[in-house]
Amino acid sequence: MFLSTPEELEVASNAMQFSVPLIGLAFFAHLIARFVHALNESEVLNSELESRIENAREALEKSFASNREMELKQSAENERETIYRDLHDDVGSKLASIVHSGANSNDDYSVSLARSALESLRESIYRAKSRDQALDIFVGGVVEEIFLRVESAGLSCTAKLHRDCDLILPAQFAYHLGRIIREIVTNTLHHARANHFSVESSVEGRTFFLRLSDNGVGFQLSNKATGGLSNIRYRAEQLGAKIDWQNGEHGCVFKLRVEI
Repeated sequence: MFLSTPEELEVASNAMQFSVPLIGLAFFAHLIARFVHALNESEVLNSELESRIENAREALEKSFASNREMELKQSAENERETIYRDLHDDVGSKLASIVHSGANSNDDYSVSLARSALESLRESIYRAKSRDQALDIFVGGVVEEIFLRVESAGLSCTAKLHRDCDLILPAQFAYHLGRIIREIVTNTLHHARANHFSVESSVEGRTFFLRLSDNGVGFQLSNKATGGLSNIRYRAEQLGAKIDWQNGEHGCVFKLRVEI
């Protein structure tokens, strides 16, 4: 540069004057590009943040709605239980009193009417309270009821039950199967003149087997489609169950087989 001529120095000076603004413009353009890029990234992050906030809000609303729905269902369930209990304790006890007082006064019509109303009330309450439940729990509860009814009537009772079964019994199955068992026990207590009742159950795969037997006078098989026994057949059809009555060496044997 020190050996340059004055003309060369003037040219270089002029070039420097033009290049400095160009460099500044290039630097400024670079800054703008970086700013725009950062702004775009910020918008993307802001959009993602808003989306996450909205998802979290929706999740909280759903959780709140679900909890509220559960609270309402539980409240309704508690209210139903109270109504069922009041019906059973109040109306049921009054009907039972009519049955007993009518029996003492030989008022057959009143006894029959009250007994029919009592059975209808019990069936309505039982059906309304039917729920899906473990087969083991269902059988245990039914057998406990059988023991109470049978032993209260002066009969002895034995049970041989399946164990450790994980099958779930649908509500409709529980309802119809429970009514079948109650009808069999009622027929035994009213007609069999037995002094012993036996309950046996077993499970193979998804097939449930039930055997109810007594040591009474036996059963007139030609009459098994009449009266309460026709109800048993109807309920068995609802379950797709196979049922059979047999007169054993002593008394009657009822068998049921159903796929769960």
